[in-house]
Amino acid sequence: MPVASVEIDCTPKCRSPTHYLDLICVASQSISIPIILNYLCRCGNCAKGHDKYGRTLIQVCSALSNKWPIIDWLLKQKKVDINAKNLESGYTALHYSVFYGRIDNSVNLIKAGANTSLLDYDHMTYIDHVIRDTFIETPSELLDIESYEVYTMGENTNGNLGHTQSTAKKVPELIDIFRRDSICITKVKMDKYHTLFLSNNGSVYSCGVGVGGRLGHDNEESVLIPKQIMAMETIKETEQDRCIDIAITRDCSYFLTEKGCLWSCGLNNYHQLGHPGVVKLLVPTKMQFRQIKDRKITHIACGRFHVALIVDDSQLFTFGLNAGHLGHPKGNDLYIQQPLLVTKFNSQSEHVQKLVCNDYAIICYTNKGDIYVLNDYKYRKIVKHVLNVTEIAVVGGKLESNSVLDEENIDDDLKVFYVQSKKLYLYHERESTNNRAKLCLWTTRQRLTIEQIVAGTNAVIFSTNTGQVYTASLDKLLNVTKKIEHDSSSNSIYDERAYQYLTPSPIPLLHRCRSLTTDRTGRSLAALQYHPTTHLLAYPRQPESNFHENLHDLLNEAEHMHDIILEINNNQTFPAHKYILCMRSSYFRQLLSKKQIDKLTIINDTNKSIDPEMFQLILEYIYTDKCPWLNFVKKIKTRNEHEYEAYLAQMKNINDDIDDHRYFARIRQQSTITSGNHHHHHHHQKYGTKSKKKKKPGRMYMYIT
Repeated sequence: MPVASVEIDCTPKCRSPTHYLDLICVASQSISIPIILNYLCRCGNCAKGHDKYGRTLIQVCSALSNKWPIIDWLLKQKKVDINAKNLESGYTALHYSVFYGRIDNSVNLIKAGANTSLLDYDHMTYIDHVIRDTFIETPSELLDIESYEVYTMGENTNGNLGHTQSTAKKVPELIDIFRRDSICITKVKMDKYHTLFLSNNGSVYSCGVGVGGRLGHDNEESVLIPKQIMAMETIKETEQDRCIDIAITRDCSYFLTEKGCLWSCGLNNYHQLGHPGVVKLLVPTKMQFRQIKDRKITHIACGRFHVALIVDDSQLFTFGLNAGHLGHPKGNDLYIQQPLLVTKFNSQSEHVQKLVCNDYAIICYTNKGDIYVLNDYKYRKIVKHVLNVTEIAVVGGKLESNSVLDEENIDDDLKVFYVQSKKLYLYHERESTNNRAKLCLWTTRQRLTIEQIVAGTNAVIFSTNTGQVYTASLDKLLNVTKKIEHDSSSNSIYDERAYQYLTPSPIPLLHRCRSLTTDRTGRSLAALQYHPTTHLLAYPRQPESNFHENLHDLLNEAEHMHDIILEINNNQTFPAHKYILCMRSSYFRQLLSKKQIDKLTIINDTNKSIDPEMFQLILEYIYTDKCPWLNFVKKIKTRNEHEYEAYLAQMKNINDDIDDHRYFARIRQQSTITSGNHHHHHHHQKYGTKSKKKKKPGRMYMYIT
């Protein structure tokens, strides 16, 4: 936008915060853009200066509407740094535009090259401000389960991400087929060669490399787009049973049904399919175990060489290649083809609550708060007395070397991550002593509340309570240990003098995550997210105003704090407050506004007594603007039917602006005064007609405003 030549008030080295504050004030005004630009040109350093809070012109204009021409002029003519941060909060112009809801400015800034990954001093990107503001914790039962959507990212070398092309995905991308067909996926399991998807109605889908029948499609063809496993649909129809859980290894797939039956398919290289004598299975086939006949399998976990089962929510069974990690003694047989009970967890006092496996280890968490690892043909307690553990993930492990495993990587440092009280802890076998774990701290000094964790050989991935997903590399674990010997007499289960520092990196486009899974390496990821419109069903929890209740309490407690006493019937008193009475009633305003009195006697023109209950209700209406006596309308109508009919008839012709409730209060007052002299069947007086006579002093007329 062309700007007329103007005289510059200062030099290009101007650093005056006051001068720059004047520029910001002018730029914020609702005046024409050319006038603003001409004034900005009067400063020789309008592009690089800032006020005392570190705000620049581009940041302030980004927070205002209809200021894009000024922003565009600053970017093109003055070469302003679009990513500059202020000194107070670390906000960039993009942060300002989103924070103040200027979406048009946000879009234009992104088009102009604004960095979308910059963090402010609270370690939040510009989009985080939107997510944190819109997220409202809502009970899970109120959420529509069909709002789950599947996002995947990773190398995709084997077509296991579920997209139409087998190219790598550097950021999470939505799997379109599930949204298009309105399929709700509730669980995803991923490994090197294939991925399984479980829907809310028990249907199972798979994609990836089909060699060995691991996909369950009755062939060995590869599938890029998730395809439904028809055998599981047949099971639903013939067995009246549906799949409720899935598990996966590099070569096999497992399906747990509602009745506690286990089905499997894939390669049987290590006799881990549960079908002796079978080389491979192309479709899911039911396992028949005599050891657990007529019993219910409640949980399954598996690795490349083994399978672990929890039966009846108590006992642990394992089978597969016995390389020291199944929890059974070493025997002559290299393979255990039928599930065998791990005797350690065969008592009612101690049973397995959580079961996690990788290719080289089986991890058990018991009801006593102990974590065990099965290796060297026995069980070993690695962490003790950790209660309320919500998540466990394992990396590494050790198997006994033999002719079958010579070419495998069977000896790696065992690392066990677990979440307790929303914090992450790490047991590192090489460095941990005395069965103590290390608390994981973040090098970014963020406060992250962890909900779920998954781990691979290269990274640990976790989601937070806000739905964000982070990944932390395990390639170089920075161990920070104070050179102070641990007090062996301490009751603490954690070594407070040793912490594990990790560097979390946010994964873009995952802001509403509720479930995670990764392959064995940690380089590929699948996440379940709520649909973006899910939380729009929620509403802000704004507390209701209790102002009227407070005024009601003030009236009830007026005996202890008041400045006026209202007296009726010569002996009944009502403490009150002058200010409220004068503001709400013209009657009291005339009597109290110009007089310094602390007691007021109220009488009527007939010297009859005033109903104390009705007077109290009038005071409540003055204080709270509510009409408690409306609850007594039925009673009043019964006692004074003719008076009520006269009131209704008179209200049709009334000329003043007194509303129904005020007028009815006066009718009720007059009815009380005359009730002793007239019976209800002799009432001929038309109440409500304005009297032309001068009102007598002391007569009670309350007009409440």
